[in-house]
Amino acid sequence: MLVFTAAACGGVADIGEACETPGATSEECEDGSVCGQAGDVGNIYLCQKLCTVQTDCQMTESCNGISGTSLKGCRPM
Repeated sequence: MLVFTAAACGGVADIGEACETPGATSEECEDGSVCGQAGDVGNIYLCQKLCTVQTDCQMTESCNGISGTSLKGCRPM
């Protein structure tokens, strides 16, 4: 009996994991998150929890706008 398994290719990243396209949502990041710059570190992007106000984020995060969009994400401080 032959059994074939397929490795998952691509897929979406969890909050805190790397992503590639700033502003990307469900096509790159899990539901309820957005791809945004990881602090002041140039071209490093992470999936961030979507937020509208600071209280949506943890104390170690800041609710900031995502460049080129009207969205905000909880960016690590």
